[in-house]
Amino acid sequence: MARKESGILIFLLILVFGISGGKAYPQNADSLLNILHQQAKKEKIIIFLQLAELSKADHPMQAEAYLDTALLMAKQYNYDSLISAAAYKKGAAALGQGMIREAREYLQTSYLHYHRENDERGYGNLLDLLGETYARLGRLDTAYAILQSSLDLKLGMKDTAAIARVYIKIGNVNYLNGNLERAHASYRKATDYFRLLQDKHGIATASMNLGNVYEELGKPDSAKYFYYTALQLNEKLGDYKDISILLNNLGVFHLNQGNNDSAIYYLTKSSEAAGKINDHYQIAVLKNNIGLIHDKNKEFRKAQETYLEALRLAKANHYLQLERSIYQNLAANYANTGDFKKAYETHSKYAALNDSINDLETKERISSLQFEFEKKGRSKRSGQRVT
Repeated sequence: MARKESGILIFLLILVFGISGGKAYPQNADSLLNILHQQAKKEKIIIFLQLAELSKADHPMQAEAYLDTALLMAKQYNYDSLISAAAYKKGAAALGQGMIREAREYLQTSYLHYHRENDERGYGNLLDLLGETYARLGRLDTAYAILQSSLDLKLGMKDTAAIARVYIKIGNVNYLNGNLERAHASYRKATDYFRLLQDKHGIATASMNLGNVYEELGKPDSAKYFYYTALQLNEKLGDYKDISILLNNLGVFHLNQGNNDSAIYYLTKSSEAAGKINDHYQIAVLKNNIGLIHDKNKEFRKAQETYLEALRLAKANHYLQLERSIYQNLAANYANTGDFKKAYETHSKYAALNDSINDLETKERISSLQFEFEKKGRSKRSGQRVT
């Protein structure tokens, strides 16, 4: 079965921390900059955080600079809540850009400086992002435990929208762990909550993930029904990111059914949708998948061209795991065409990158163990229960 490198949609929640202390600030960047020099240290940090929020859509580089300044100042003056707020925003941004290890570092910092008693809702959102980050790092048991803690918190708060979103995340972890029945149950619960809210985007997300589950369970008719349900909803909403993911899933679905031409059609359409939002990771994944189909069709030259396009994107954006996958596919392609020199050279690059990724994963596991130790130590000091 072809890999769905981005087949499961995971919600990314952007948390607006309650950090203004009740003080009203202007809501545009120019006005904030005009009053910046008049403020005390703590208020300056809050303004830099607000400037980052206002700038992130149109001026992402400037927003990142504001966040860096806010985090540096908060650490310098040891303002716990502001360290947590700035680190959270940095972590959320890194996760959105696919920089998973950087996201983990920032979100761990946010967690270790967070004062839960000040904002239960914000604490739950922080747990959501931490859980998602660990899931994307392959630390599925840790991710599940964190997300279950988030769910317990939100059930207690009776926050219907937040409960629905965390059920999606728990379903994703169960899916990645191969627990398909549990994943199915989580997605169904999410669907029920989203219907109560009449949240079409949420229903589409749950439907897409149910399609993934049914395909894995060998129920193609049910999978197809949920995929098309989700696609129709997202087309009405104009959500190109989700449209791209769904078209990718439909491409993989048709590939697994032996419909190679249909698979290429949907994957190409998916790439076009991803191009509308400059989603370079999704485009690289799709080109890698299209290369696999060309190989399957014995169209080796087309496959090579497509793999090389995917490789250029992966290398330019430091998508190491994807780069490794492309090298592996390209090496097999060269071997199939009898170009054993290129096959050997490409496989050597794959092996070197694989070793490098394994080293990074070892360092990540050590860092995660340190975080778990610090987390438990913090929980003992504050009297919280660790789950």
